[in-house]
Amino acid sequence: MTSEIPVTDDTLRRIHGALDEIARDPSTRRTKREVERISGLSHDTVARAFRQDRDGRHGIVARYEILTGPRADRRSDHERELGERDQKIRDQERRLRELHATVDRYATTVFLLRRQLEAATDPDRKLVPFAPPRRSTANRRRSGR
Repeated sequence: MTSEIPVTDDTLRRIHGALDEIARDPSTRRTKREVERISGLSHDTVARAFRQDRDGRHGIVARYEILTGPRADRRSDHERELGERDQKIRDQERRLRELHATVDRYATTVFLLRRQLEAATDPDRKLVPFAPPRRSTANRRRSGR
């Protein structure tokens, strides 16, 4: 069984520098991929450094865990805020659609009641059957044509 080549002090310094930069910027993702990008190190090198630091001698695993915390998504605080805002917008849009549907039902009911009242007050007026209004009929295909 072959043992891994130990990471150099330069590699550890670059990883610590990347972790410092991630800690300073709240909009930076808290992922090992981001550590790779910032430090300019390969995936294998960063993974090897984290494996070799299981005993905590270099402190990179502990610092990374402090940065990421218990969150499983590894999103930055800024990204989490944006996600929460987008969710609130989607909820409000859904609520708005529900309100529009309710208003449409009430408007149809008021229209029908008005027609019935007009027919009841003017006996000479002929009551025409009601068809609910459609949103758009311009592009609908008509049957038989």
